[in-house]
Amino acid sequence: MLFMKRRVGICLLLLSLLLAAHAGTFAQNRRPAAPPMRVLGTVDVTASTAGPPARLTAAQQRRQDAFVRVWTLLDQSYFDRTFNGLDWTKVRAEYQPRITAATTDSEAHNLIEEMVFRLGRSHFAVISPEFLEGVREAREISRSREKTAASDHDRAPTRIDTDDPAEPEEGLFDPAARFGIGIDLRYIDKHFVVTSVAEQSSALQAGIKPGYVVEKINGLALDDLLTKAVLAHPNSREMRQILPLAIVNWFLNSRYTTPVTVTCLDENDKPREFSVPRLSLPGKTVSFGDRFPPEYFEYRSSSIGPDVGYIKFNVFALPVLEKFCGSLTEFAAKKAVIIDLRGNSGGLLATLYPLAGMLTDRPISLGTSIYRRGSEELKIQSKAKHFSGKVVLLVDGQSMSAAEMLSAGLQENARVTVVGERTAGLALPASTVRLATGALFEYPIANFKTFKGRTLEGTGVEPDITVVRDRRSLLEGHDPQLEKALGVIKDDPGSAKVDIAKPSEKTGDGVLPPPPAKASPNPPTEHSGMRTVTKQVTRKDPRAIAVMTDFAAAVGGAAGFDRLTSYEAVGTGTVGIIGDESNLSLHMFGQKPDKYTLILESAGIGQIRQVYSPKGSFMQTEYGIDLPLGQKIDVSEVDLFDGVRNALNPGAFHWLAYDGVFEDEGRKLNVIEARNSVGVTMAMTFDVRSKMLVRVSFPGYMYTLGDFRKVDNLTLPFSIKLDGVMSVQLDSVKLNPEIPPETFERKLNCFDKPM
Repeated sequence: MLFMKRRVGICLLLLSLLLAAHAGTFAQNRRPAAPPMRVLGTVDVTASTAGPPARLTAAQQRRQDAFVRVWTLLDQSYFDRTFNGLDWTKVRAEYQPRITAATTDSEAHNLIEEMVFRLGRSHFAVISPEFLEGVREAREISRSREKTAASDHDRAPTRIDTDDPAEPEEGLFDPAARFGIGIDLRYIDKHFVVTSVAEQSSALQAGIKPGYVVEKINGLALDDLLTKAVLAHPNSREMRQILPLAIVNWFLNSRYTTPVTVTCLDENDKPREFSVPRLSLPGKTVSFGDRFPPEYFEYRSSSIGPDVGYIKFNVFALPVLEKFCGSLTEFAAKKAVIIDLRGNSGGLLATLYPLAGMLTDRPISLGTSIYRRGSEELKIQSKAKHFSGKVVLLVDGQSMSAAEMLSAGLQENARVTVVGERTAGLALPASTVRLATGALFEYPIANFKTFKGRTLEGTGVEPDITVVRDRRSLLEGHDPQLEKALGVIKDDPGSAKVDIAKPSEKTGDGVLPPPPAKASPNPPTEHSGMRTVTKQVTRKDPRAIAVMTDFAAAVGGAAGFDRLTSYEAVGTGTVGIIGDESNLSLHMFGQKPDKYTLILESAGIGQIRQVYSPKGSFMQTEYGIDLPLGQKIDVSEVDLFDGVRNALNPGAFHWLAYDGVFEDEGRKLNVIEARNSVGVTMAMTFDVRSKMLVRVSFPGYMYTLGDFRKVDNLTLPFSIKLDGVMSVQLDSVKLNPEIPPETFERKLNCFDKPM
């Protein structure tokens, strides 16, 4: 079994890439009503230094369970082990009796928020069921009024799907909401102000203009919504920043084409009411993975005169990569590009690698994400296709998370000029869990520091040139931030070369574990959890050879596998990430004598390819990470069915010992201890009845096979599990297919092709 040591190392490397990809999902700023996530790791709500007081009422116990879960979760997984200088055990002792004394869930939620806000970080919130229900009720009222208005005008509400799927149980962003009116909102001078109106949108056609103040939507006063939101989250400094974006998602975008009634203050501060039909949104819904709600993704690109290109997108999602690369291709001859990140709420951290790589001609570092254990530096390599002209970034108070990381990183490396307002300062990766009270608890899972060691959390990115958008300039038809960006470009002689600081040479704290220690050639005399039936040991026991021979016959024989020249397998894989699981689609190709490709893919991470061939082996991601895996690798060490192949040939082992028949969960198993040609000792376990190989055990690792099915003349495992790393369940296997040669070659993305 030569494969195990290399496979474990490769899988751990894969895990690090998946973590980098998913960290960006966590980095995306979650809206106040994000759906619950499964708890990260195992949290024992009874674990306590003192334990909850006795004789609690059911309501008190519910609040205590919620409190203990929050405290324990942070105690076990919060990235800052110093807890901002707090004695976390004393904090628990201080707050636990106050939680017991609380007379309502709302009071307990406020106490929990008060406790976690003492840590001095964003992305902490307790989102109460009452708040969620209040938003749902407001949406229902709004929808009811829309239907009434449509009926009064003999217009039946139009649905996207004939089945009219129910709203998501937890999420407040409707994945079927594909209609809208085309406006952006910001909270300016205590008003919800329209900051932009999309071209050809229904809002523009109705007469709504930038600078108008939106007071009501379908008769619902936005100031009332804000007041209730702030009362529900008195400790949250984020609510006024996030709420304008949430209002667009909650009330203006819909799965219906019914008109929405918008009441505004116009340029003369006179109230005007607009009945605005919803039209198809120009963007699309994108997924960030199973555990996160879908998001609306919009991308715009255009030329501003002959010398300047303009790019704007609202979230960092995988589809942005191809579009961004296409825009840079179109703008290759231009003097400068303006990238508008105003209102960008963040997204997949992994997208920063190719996006930043397309804006630099040399390696740079954007900064480092710091986890409870280990860290991940965002080391950026220049892409073959990169823009070398001047770059200006536009930012504002709703530029968050990944948008802030990109802005700060490129700014510190002297690659861009940042124009606009200070960003949100919400740069921490975060996740969410449900509490016993029904509330959702949002909490950060990592810290982020820039290349120069600055913490963006709470401070944001300070623009190189500060320009504030106010209502007056908007009403006058001006975008002062965009105008300043154009002025910066005009005043610059346009040198295409800039001095970029060298990236940090430090690496992440995580390291691969040492290789398995060589076990003693003497087989063990006891097996935990198994009852010994028989036992016999020799140096190369004939009974061990007989068990392996029976297995070979049961699966089609060594000769049958020798006739296997190629295969294609399709299935799914489950990988553990940050205490949770991620599901991936798998596509595997093997071709004798020396080619193998594994393709992993999901909505959240895109495509990851592991390719092994005589030309060189590598791991390649859709987001631009390309890592060599070595020039001369024996494909038998990484092949999907190498565990089966190796167990077919007793002659490949230098030492075999039959350890006996053992009973495990009512099943009798033959156990063989073996040492292979490179001196690695392992245990192989075979089912007595079926003759099939069940597992291969190494010190610290276990490789498990199951669900054997007949495919042509061979019997193959459709369930393959490497404990603690990855589980594979195959759906289909084709034997001896023709495989296109490009399957075993590098895939060229748009950014891999020069300008």
